[in-house]
Amino acid sequence: MTRSRRYELQHDAAQDERRRVADTRPQPINLPEAAFGPHPLEFGRRAQVWAWVPFTDGRQWRLPGEAAAWNDRVVQFEWWSLKGGGTRSTTVWRQAVTVRSGADHNCDHFLPWLTEPPGDQRRSVREGFSPNSSA
Repeated sequence: MTRSRRYELQHDAAQDERRRVADTRPQPINLPEAAFGPHPLEFGRRAQVWAWVPFTDGRQWRLPGEAAAWNDRVVQFEWWSLKGGGTRSTTVWRQAVTVRSGADHNCDHFLPWLTEPPGDQRRSVREGFSPNSSA
């Protein structure tokens, strides 16, 4: 039985295109270890959070996931990827993470930095002036 060279070339071209698309898919940007600061990452009960994740194509996506580890500067964030399947993870700044409303557990005792700041600080940040400045 003979093989059709035409279909073989067509199949190879389609496979090459799939590989090219997979190689150029935007990847999450991970913070370097120097950004972690002097405090080690703490691992504890995972919190259900939202996080803004930057990607190599310049866009940022707000994704639902879990805070797997954290310190005073960064959060190790994990989420389920629909494209490609499986769990993805990256390290993001702690300010890019918020606790998901309706989370099934209270995060205040192990993620104190994810709670709302006191009203005075929240207003000063929103109004664009520093609490230390004379106004």
